[in-house]
Amino acid sequence: MPTNQPEYLVERLLKPQLTYLLLARPHRFKSWLVDDLAVSVASDTPAFGQFPVYHAPVILIDEDTPTPTLMNRLTRFCCYRNIDLNSIQLDCRSMQGFQLDDAVSVSALEQEIQAIGGPVLVILDCLTSMAGAWDMDRTAHANRAVQVWNRLKAAGATLIVVHHISIHGKEDHEIFGSRDFTRFSMGNTRLVSGCDIGFGIWEIDGVSPQTIVVVKKERRELIDVPDAFSLQLIEDPARSWVYLHYLEEVPEMPSENARLIYGLFAAQPTAVFTVKEVRNETGQILSDRHLREALKELHTNDVIELECRNVHNIYKYKLNPNFATMTTNYAEELRK
Repeated sequence: MPTNQPEYLVERLLKPQLTYLLLARPHRFKSWLVDDLAVSVASDTPAFGQFPVYHAPVILIDEDTPTPTLMNRLTRFCCYRNIDLNSIQLDCRSMQGFQLDDAVSVSALEQEIQAIGGPVLVILDCLTSMAGAWDMDRTAHANRAVQVWNRLKAAGATLIVVHHISIHGKEDHEIFGSRDFTRFSMGNTRLVSGCDIGFGIWEIDGVSPQTIVVVKKERRELIDVPDAFSLQLIEDPARSWVYLHYLEEVPEMPSENARLIYGLFAAQPTAVFTVKEVRNETGQILSDRHLREALKELHTNDVIELECRNVHNIYKYKLNPNFATMTTNYAEELRK
């Protein structure tokens, strides 16, 4: 085990010799995030445009992304930094058949980490594609995966593990309305309990530039980033370069259900509606729970006002007369 570990590999974000678990549905830019970190640490350039790094070798094992796609993405991250991909300390292993249930492969990686004798960032992308015969939905198999992580961590690695999850047909905004990592990670309890820090990732729909939100779950260590932060994907029109821009705050974006209900109030700006009337006017396409959640979202963001609540516990809502001049990100997005 190396004894000369720095305080951070990526300031505020990645402490050495910890296991970080990244959870998200497929195609939510998980790989973009870890590839940006890989290039930053391997090239000694700031992560996300602002976080200083400790220059260290990086082993990127990607069994999920087609090799040409991965190399193009890494090249674009390097192009933005004006560096050559072949000149940095990045060992990229794409589609080489690495499997966590293969004792020989795991032992070889463990010995390689030990031989480096200092800080090294190891990225496994993604867990499902390198689980072999193990089923991550089974606790016994998830336990074995965690045991492998712990071996690699004990050898000296700072480990980032990427994992695809399913949230059973729910849309991202349904899960992340409250930014609840526990709810989001449901069904992956053993994997989460085996990591030191977890991250849940989702994409904000309909935003330009493309924006992802990251929610952290600190289990055994603390890191100095907000509970939720966001990253914007910035690229040139020719797509020759790309980088991720860090935002300390999360843009407040209206959900699709809130947009639907807002349309009713916008069309009749002086009208007053009960919950039942909103349901009928919108064609009864939302469940009672989703309808009330959307009304609460609009009310919380000052789009609509609670007109009255009588003895029969009937709520009535109307459009906030000042909404047209509100300049919050939420209001501006809703008016588009």
